[in-house]
Amino acid sequence: MCDYLYLWHNRSGRYLVASGIKFRDFLPLLETSGGVVLLRHEAEEVLFDRETGLDYVEAGSIASFVDGGNVNTFGDLCWADFRPGGMPRMARQELAELLFFGNTHEGFKEVGLASLGNRFLAYAHDDGWYLKLLYTHWDNVAEMLGNMPLLAGRSGTMAALAAGDCAFWIEADKVEPEVCTHGIDELHNRRLWAHEPAPVVPPPQTLDEVAASLPNGFHDSCLRELTLDFSNREVRMILDILVGEPEAPDQAGRERVRRAELSLSEVGCWVSDRFCLDRPLKDSTGLCIDIGTCGPGRPPEVPSSLAAEPGPVYWLFCDASNALTFFTAGSASLEWFD
Repeated sequence: MCDYLYLWHNRSGRYLVASGIKFRDFLPLLETSGGVVLLRHEAEEVLFDRETGLDYVEAGSIASFVDGGNVNTFGDLCWADFRPGGMPRMARQELAELLFFGNTHEGFKEVGLASLGNRFLAYAHDDGWYLKLLYTHWDNVAEMLGNMPLLAGRSGTMAALAAGDCAFWIEADKVEPEVCTHGIDELHNRRLWAHEPAPVVPPPQTLDEVAASLPNGFHDSCLRELTLDFSNREVRMILDILVGEPEAPDQAGRERVRRAELSLSEVGCWVSDRFCLDRPLKDSTGLCIDIGTCGPGRPPEVPSSLAAEPGPVYWLFCDASNALTFFTAGSASLEWFD
């Protein structure tokens, strides 16, 4: 049972479209029937009828069928009830009409099939999310709705639904007219989530701010991967970053590293002296690097070709090749792998 209901009664089509009604809500009616024949389902605890090739559940087992988790929260459940007396023999024409509904969720001719003596043809997607219920007599639908707490004492709403061709959104403290629609996803987006506050997106950081958040900046980081995305002006680096504390009592604490991905966006330039791998690395830890910001009066000096670049110019020093790379970036982000 949900804390809301969406109900649209299409009187000319003799069907109800609903959200907030679950298969469990039909139990009082179905337990007095012969059972339900399942046209589409993902249940395991079912009986099989050889003559029709269809699965079914007898009325006495429906409650345990539901409690046993056979009505999945996600997936389709398509069914029809049948009169007491066991799974009936079906005429070929009516079996074809029943299978037509199972495939199209539309009635072929009549909702009620003489072989079944059914009151409903029902198609549900994600139990409680979307229901299309074809009925033989509105009184049976009204009986089911009358057992729902959100409709208790709301005789005017029930009368309007009985008259048909109208839709309502119903909560504990309100009943509001709604559009007649099968678009439950769009309806929920508008009704349930439109007024939720937008997620707080932190402002973009500069590379200096990212470095300041690290205990050792990027000093003695190991560069494992470098990707230059020229079309999007982005650079991505996979780094093992030194996060150990110099005052840690043991070597493991002082030399602890964490792997992260450093992303640079709005990269204006990337000028590299050389990134030479002409000799094998001593181990598989990557290239030992450091990253910093060029500043007046302290090395390394910004190349003359970059002197007119707006914003700060950063440097990346690679220990293995004793080489410098200069670059500019508008913002930076760091995402830890663990």
